[in-house]
Amino acid sequence: MKHRNILSIFCIAVLLCAAVATLSACGGGAPADTSLTGRYLIVDISDDPDGTTFNGLDAMYKAENERITDYIYFEFLSGERFTLVLFGEEEAGGTYTRDGNSLSFMVGAESFAAILDGDKLTYPYEAGAKLIFQKEKEATLPVGGLPTNALVAIIAGAVALFPIVIIIVLAVIAAKRKKTNHE
Repeated sequence: MKHRNILSIFCIAVLLCAAVATLSACGGGAPADTSLTGRYLIVDISDDPDGTTFNGLDAMYKAENERITDYIYFEFLSGERFTLVLFGEEEAGGTYTRDGNSLSFMVGAESFAAILDGDKLTYPYEAGAKLIFQKEKEATLPVGGLPTNALVAIIAGAVALFPIVIIIVLAVIAAKRKKTNHE
């Protein structure tokens, strides 16, 4: 009977720790990413006088079991460097500067501009066409239906709370022993 009570208290303490860890993993979230570092994938083409559309290009790549986003993207690197890949080929690479929402790209002696609006980048291309890119979200592998970062937070919370569980269990055992010794 005594061991059953101790085991029950231990199970309740573990469940409490798991609940606290789960709730702490769900709250807040990371602050919005304002860094340009990463890939901006093509999501739209507008105002192309030749009639080229994003859906048309996307369908062409899908017919070849490819993804358009593997062939048309901006890659922003550390040190304010970038690469622009168009149709699978590096079209341009160099440095950039940012002034608010305006980006200026320098490729050797030439330069071009783009506009940043949140996580979208609009690049005026040839003959009035605009290529619209969106920052690629960091992928997390689902594990048991949870994003990896949530699972890591749950594990970290459980590990951090484990000593508290041990202290509670030891305190309950000591109280039970003290009660038993007085009887």
